[in-house]
Amino acid sequence: MTKHADKSDVTNKKLRVIIATILAVLLVSGLVAYKFRGEIADYIEVVTDYQGAGTPSVAVNIPEGAYLGQIAKIMADSGVVKNERVFLYYAGNSTDIRSGTYILNKDMSAKIAFEYLMDGKHRDDYMIEFPAGRTVRYVSDTASEVTGIAREDFQKIIDKPSLIGLPKEADGVLEGWLKPGIYTFPKTADLTAETVLKTMLQEQLKVLDGLNVPAAKREDVLNRASIVQLEAGGHIDIMGKIARVIENRLTTNATNHLLGMDVINGYGLKKNPFYLTVADFQDDNPYNSRLVPGLPPTPIGNPAKDAISAVLNPENGDWIYYVTVNLDTGETLFTESAAQFEEYKAQYQEWVAKNGLPDE
Repeated sequence: MTKHADKSDVTNKKLRVIIATILAVLLVSGLVAYKFRGEIADYIEVVTDYQGAGTPSVAVNIPEGAYLGQIAKIMADSGVVKNERVFLYYAGNSTDIRSGTYILNKDMSAKIAFEYLMDGKHRDDYMIEFPAGRTVRYVSDTASEVTGIAREDFQKIIDKPSLIGLPKEADGVLEGWLKPGIYTFPKTADLTAETVLKTMLQEQLKVLDGLNVPAAKREDVLNRASIVQLEAGGHIDIMGKIARVIENRLTTNATNHLLGMDVINGYGLKKNPFYLTVADFQDDNPYNSRLVPGLPPTPIGNPAKDAISAVLNPENGDWIYYVTVNLDTGETLFTESAAQFEEYKAQYQEWVAKNGLPDE
């Protein structure tokens, strides 16, 4: 009886193992089948994508701030690509698709459609890139080149900016009052220099209003911010400290209220500040910050919001000197000590000796 029970137990154990194995095989097979079906579905989507560059033509508008999923939907809804997923596959994680209007084709392969969006040749508008810190002259030259509008037309506005509503506190000087950024304008025959510059002016006014800058302080704030923008070299983390240095230099007798900042001198001489000479520092012009105390007569470029915010909220500190000791990383050292300032200058000069200066 005992032996019979032992055989039965063994049989039952074997049966349980077989059933468990079958279930495991079925489960794994099911998962594999499910995964395989998913891969096949993806594969079918790819192989059934449109082939080639499609047939002309359709205007597609990519709105400002659209994220990649929205762009994919727009492309599919416009009949440019067959489905969104394939477009997203070729777009990857791209964040470089600019807003604006594009002339594309119907029934395009997703890969080619993405390439059309990226190559800049299929835009149906003018795109003007305006980096922070650049001058009004840079903006007008770039806008003229992009749009074909004569430089003389831009110069008329620069000479008389009241035509586009420049506030009185700017005292007739447009410098500093244009908002940096990327602008798009329709390719129409009636596009004018006035429209281009007025748009940029209105955007800068929105920034000032958004930061609650009183009208009476706008010019002063933009003047300081233009210096901060150029001195920081795009490094937002030091803008607040530079803004404080400007304030300290303007209010302390230690520097005779001289800002002594090369970007100001360079603006006055239309020269790269890295290549100023001893003779340049003696030049008799109102932008010589080593000879003329106080702020320069006008802003020296067009600042972005970060620089304006830094002027409105400078960091606390007694610094009156600073030196960028590494032009690659932007490492900048601040001090209130003239002796330490000389040490920092030596570090900068050592770095330049090893690495050289930016191209002139």
